[in-house]
Amino acid sequence: MVPKLFVFGDSYADTGNMKPDAESWISPYGITFPGKPSGRYSDGLTSTDFLETPYQWRTHGRKKLRLDRGMNFASGGSGVFTADPFPNLTAQVNSMADLLLARRVYTPEDIYPSDVSFISYAGGDYFDFILQNRPAADLKAFIEKVVDDLYVRIILMGGLLFKKIAITSLQPIGCSPFFTSASSYKSCNEPYSELVKVHNNSLKKVVAKLNENSRLKKKGQHYFIIDRDHFEEQR
Repeated sequence: MVPKLFVFGDSYADTGNMKPDAESWISPYGITFPGKPSGRYSDGLTSTDFLETPYQWRTHGRKKLRLDRGMNFASGGSGVFTADPFPNLTAQVNSMADLLLARRVYTPEDIYPSDVSFISYAGGDYFDFILQNRPAADLKAFIEKVVDDLYVRIILMGGLLFKKIAITSLQPIGCSPFFTSASSYKSCNEPYSELVKVHNNSLKKVVAKLNENSRLKKKGQHYFIIDRDHFEEQR
């Protein structure tokens, strides 16, 4: 039986959940694949393309044929606290729960131990924090709030019967084009490296705690962190 992949998160994994009036449907997005804008916030494929159906396309023609591969709820611009027009992680998880509760598209019996639940998190909440010019002294407490909320989302994944649950570590946001434009894209904004380090260290502790609780209570669930270089279970 081929495992299904259920994706939640942001633009790093969004394969077309944005509405037609979003800028991801405007050139130059999609110029590499499929040759025109397709709703992805990239010039080509994302890491989850071809593996599952975007939630917004679940009833569109041939897309039905790919439901046995899973479903993608990720939406560009989403985070743990961001609100309309982007469905945040809570809204995305609730959409999956609604499908299972109403037994539409998927039923609880359709979720197998081999299926994977994946959260893509690229730090949209931190970008909002920085762009709002909030006091730097508040950042540490804000990171704790973000990681705590991710912890709750991960627990909810377990409540949706998923046995394998993965989440991305935070990439070096100081190296994103928004922050490197000041140096003509030649150097990263190093002060944000500490933010990333604190987030990732806190996330490792959370995932290790979840795995330990799963072992002690014999739940059979496994939690993973995916970073740029490798895929491992945090112990």
